[in-house]
Amino acid sequence: MLSRQLEVVGAAVDSAASTDQAFERILQTAGKNSPFALVLADAVLPGMGGEALSRHASSDPRLKSLPILVLSPAGNRSPGLRYLSKPITRLELYRGV
Repeated sequence: MLSRQLEVVGAAVDSAASTDQAFERILQTAGKNSPFALVLADAVLPGMGGEALSRHASSDPRLKSLPILVLSPAGNRSPGLRYLSKPITRLELYRGV
């Protein structure tokens, strides 16, 4: 659903089945001419989860400047990470990205 909403406004979207798969794709593009401009990751996904993905990426010098937004229900949140609250409206999504 989020992919479709972003594609409608002209964003190029790439989806992954898990955060582990997403991280591999991020690493593959990091050294190329077309790295990701932004990553949206759900806090609860198979693999490491969005919060761990964000922390893992920030520890890699090639990915330090990559913005990662974690989709999460309100509540327990780790300091220093950027969040969008679920459920998310189209307007909140557009404002967040």
